[in-house]
Amino acid sequence: MATMSAEDRAKAEMDKRQKDFENERQQYVSERAEFEAAKELAAQNLPVNFARMVADADKDIMAENIERFKAEYMKAIESGLSERLKGVPPKISREKENLTDPFLSGLGM
Repeated sequence: MATMSAEDRAKAEMDKRQKDFENERQQYVSERAEFEAAKELAAQNLPVNFARMVADADKDIMAENIERFKAEYMKAIESGLSERLKGVPPKISREKENLTDPFLSGLGM
């Protein structure tokens, strides 16, 4: 920069400011999209921890991402529940077969 003319220095400084501004703007847009995604996930009773994954500056794309995420998330929950509920259901006799309660028989009932 020391050997640059005043005009070149001003242009370089302007380019640097422009680049810094664009970086800050991009960061703002990204944070705003993440915030909006978190709001929408919370409204649909989905975990907001996934906001960064579904966030997009374009609202239509973000809505599609959220719908895809919701479908996959619900499918995962359903398969997890199905896996936990697998097994043989307990056998309960619906018929009363000579059932005696030792407590009641001790009372003479």
